[in-house]
Amino acid sequence: MTEHAELRNHADLFTNKPLYNFTNATGLKVKDAKDFFANYQRDLVPDYTNLIRLFRKRRIDEPIPNSNYIHGLGLIAGMFSETRQTLRMLTGNSCEAVPELLFGSFEELLGRLKRSGGAARVIVIDGECSELTPLLNRYPDTLQVAFGEMTEGSRLGHFIVCDDDMVREEEYHERLSNESPADMVKASVYCANRGRAKAAAKSFDGIWDKLTAV
Repeated sequence: MTEHAELRNHADLFTNKPLYNFTNATGLKVKDAKDFFANYQRDLVPDYTNLIRLFRKRRIDEPIPNSNYIHGLGLIAGMFSETRQTLRMLTGNSCEAVPELLFGSFEELLGRLKRSGGAARVIVIDGECSELTPLLNRYPDTLQVAFGEMTEGSRLGHFIVCDDDMVREEEYHERLSNESPADMVKASVYCANRGRAKAAAKSFDGIWDKLTAV
């Protein structure tokens, strides 16, 4: 990756701006991360989106590290903004199936998919999604949601597949609440890796086919 001068310049933005001095999130709770993101998302989301676009433009198949809840919100919002055809998301085991702070990005995504004839499928594991009900009503031909339960002893990490080359693979963690440490959330985000996206999509479809959409 270091051979890409444009990437190095963009990485400097993340290390030199005071706004991004949260690399060590030890001590931060999920609720703190949400407050931070709510206050600075106008700066954060465009920067994360531009970073994802740069990886896609250069076809860099290495991952962007997602080391805490703040990174997760920014990177997911960026992935949503770049999605044009399909979304597969396995989520749950948290305080929200889709964080409230990402609802605007999520609905914009659904609007694009509706116009393009695309589709979004969400699997909620060991959780509820009452917050998605209005969106199911507004986008009945675009959004589908199914529920599943984790089998005893399994440790399935959440993941998101966008179109045919973007995937976010999250490490397994215990159930989140607003009081959970923000650095419980760790993931790898691939912005231009068709192989990983294809494998994750296959795993998602295998689970989806065993469930019943609401």
